[in-house]
Parts: sequence; structure tokens; C-alpha cells
Amino acid sequence: MSINTFALGFVLYQPKDSFFDRLQKISELGVSIYIFDNSTSLIEGGHAIGAGGNIFYEKNAKNYGLGKGLYDLANRAYSDGKKALIFFDQDTVITPETILFIMKCCEDPTVDFYNACAILFSGRRKELIGFEPAISNVKLAINSGTLFNLECLKEIGWHDPSFFVDGVDYEFCLRCKIRKKIIIEVSNAPGFDHVSEQDDLTYKIFGLKLRMRAYPFFRIKDYIFSSSRLLFKSIASGEFSFARELARQLSIYMLSQAIVRLLNVFGCGSNGK
Repeated sequence: MSINTFALGFVLYQPKDSFFDRLQKISELGVSIYIFDNSTSLIEGGHAIGAGGNIFYEKNAKNYGLGKGLYDLANRAYSDGKKALIFFDQDTVITPETILFIMKCCEDPTVDFYNACAILFSGRRKELIGFEPAISNVKLAINSGTLFNLECLKEIGWHDPSFFVDGVDYEFCLRCKIRKKIIIEVSNAPGFDHVSEQDDLTYKIFGLKLRMRAYPFFRIKDYIFSSSRLLFKSIASGEFSFARELARQLSIYMLSQAIVRLLNVFGCGSNGK
């Protein structure tokens, strides 16, 4: 895929300095970068993120959320003639090598970008020889690390701005399922780290190490509300297997939030990996 038809997207909310360090290195590749900034105050530190010729920056007066951000990023990239937009959370660690790997995958016939509505890239390691990407079909794909085929995204109606944070990704996946569009996952992306800058703590339970986080109650409320919306929509659409998976995810989420709060009472969590 040509660098002129490929773009990166970020939705920001008070990012750390480490994000700007990554942004500077990636921008040197010459790839177009679209930024939707929801930060409620000016970002300090002298980071002129609107200054580069390949960086398109939009600052908002308030926090419009992730759904609105993804909707605007994809529409702008498509209007500018881009074929693909890959989105990363501001706390997902990536390197120039990550981006070059993703662009190379888009040209690989085994990946078949044009027949997929989205490709989820991850740093999960699978033993392979040479470049060959490890490919599998998935039902649910998180936002960060997902490459969107913009023509397909336009066809199914972009992202839903009514979802603030939680549910944006799964709502997109549900519409792909309804429209018989496929989502694939490609593992072994170099320099990709979705863990180290997260606020999760490590908990040791019966010899196992688990990474968990106690989300604030407004996020729990948002997750339950958005999941309930998607459950009703999937059932109404006849996508019962998708509804079962959503119910399973919701049960795991609620159980983990109860467990992590109990563990915090006993001071079991640590910052170690």
C-alpha cells in the first residue's frame, strides 16, 4: 500500500509526554497522521503537534469521546483519498518498525486487506519463519491496533458517535457481523506493546500473575449501559452467537471488577509486570 493512501489516527485525552516522543519518530516516516484532541486543557511541554506537514490536528472545546473521534478521523482520512486508517490508543507503544510492518502486511496477498473490513494487529508472538504474518479471523476487535478499510467502513456507516468510550469497538464488530464483513487478526507486529503504559496492576493469585485495573464507577456504568445496548441490538438482529459472546464479556468484566476491589482491600496489587 502506498504511503499516500495509508494514515494513522489518534484520539487524545491529556496524553503523557511519551506519546509525543513516539509521534515525532513515526512522523518522520512521512505517513499522514490524524489527531482528534479531546483534552480539556492545553497540553503542556511545547509539543507543536499541529506544525508538521503530514500531521492533521483538531482541538476540541470539550471531551466528545472516542466514538465521535473515530467517526471524524475516518471521514477526514477518506475525504483526503486515504484507503486505510489504523488507529492506536495514546498509551499503546508503537515504533516506526510497527508501522512499516503494517504497511507491508497490506501488500501481502495472504493478508488480503481489500476483502477485510478491518485488520487487528497485535504484538502477540507466534513462532513463524520469515515475514509470514500469523492470520486468524476474529469476532471482536478492540480499537487500538485496528486497521480500517475505509471503503468498507463507509459502506457500513462509520463508527457510532453515540458510544462515548466503551462499546465503540464492539458496535463496529456487530455491524460487520450483520453485514457479513470479515475482521482478521495479524500477530507478531514488532515494537507493539499494549500493556506497559496501562494503569493496570499485577496481582498474584494462586501462583498466577494477572493484570487488572479497578475502573471508576462512571466507566463501569458506561460499560454496562453500552453492553446492554449491544446485547439488545444483536438479539434483535438475530446474531445470537454474538449476543452470547457479549454476555460472556460483560460477566467477566463485572466479576473482575469485584475481584480487583476485594484484592485492593488487602493491598495485593503491585506495579510489577
